[in-house]
Amino acid sequence: MVNLASQIGCMMSASAVIVIGLAFGAGYLLDRVFDTGNVLTLVFLVGSFPVTLFAMIQIGLRMQMRMQKQLDQLKKQTQEETQLAQEEEKQA
Repeated sequence: MVNLASQIGCMMSASAVIVIGLAFGAGYLLDRVFDTGNVLTLVFLVGSFPVTLFAMIQIGLRMQMRMQKQLDQLKKQTQEETQLAQEEEKQA
């Protein structure tokens, strides 16, 4: 579980860096092409924050579902082991 939780943090950080980096790169490139100073870079950077937030929420929700599936599997496995132990006690 701890491993998966740390993966969530890493994936969220990586997605933020990627989205903001792409926004900066695209804005900078378009500023140079259209000779607009730094206007498009700033617009793209400001616009990247909602996109980053959306991406982070989606990653968090997907990972939460994944963690829930793992917990359900562990519960099922524990229940099966408990039932087997009870059956063995009855037989003994």
